[in-house]
Amino acid sequence: MRIFGILALSLLVVLTCSLGDDAAAYQWSFNSATGHWYTLTQEVGQWTEAASEAQQLGGYLVTINNAAEEDWLRNTFSDTYNYWIGFTDAASEGNWVWIGDQSSTYTNWVPDEPNNMTVGTAAPGWEQYQNSDGEHYAVMNWTVGENDEFSGWNDVPNIGPWFAQSDGGVLGIVEAQMQPQVVPLPPSFLLLTPILVRLALVSRFRTRSTSRL
Repeated sequence: MRIFGILALSLLVVLTCSLGDDAAAYQWSFNSATGHWYTLTQEVGQWTEAASEAQQLGGYLVTINNAAEEDWLRNTFSDTYNYWIGFTDAASEGNWVWIGDQSSTYTNWVPDEPNNMTVGTAAPGWEQYQNSDGEHYAVMNWTVGENDEFSGWNDVPNIGPWFAQSDGGVLGIVEAQMQPQVVPLPPSFLLLTPILVRLALVSRFRTRSTSRL
């Protein structure tokens, strides 16, 4: 009986603590124009890591279908921070595809991008940013020009833009058709909760009573 009480109480504690934790970690925003939900990844990291986190949430790194959607993303999250988006040519150089909704044909590259800058291909003054792996992953909110008059997308290495390398990368924007929810316990189990608590308390009381004899 003592063992059953301990198991019942442990199960109750685990289930109670697990409820709501995942949902609270992500702040989802709804875009009525697309009918989809959006949030940011929690871990600062590589594009591949952000894509994996998005998949675990039941979504994917955002697909941008038009300028209006990109404006909404900038207004909802930030228009200055570089975010990973779901655009990549890692499978075939120069063949950029969306990992989510592949029907989108919209692009917003800043001038002279994408350039897949690798060793030996950098323009004068940019040699320090060369890498041997190429640039196969897109970020948004990239600004260029003397007065940052152009803001759009750039292709960067998997580790992220060079100024983010010290912290390992950047955040990604996650898109999901439905807002992920924590699966609630079935009503039948909730009805058992008082019984489990009572059994645990009875077991504890009996244990104490026995120990006094």
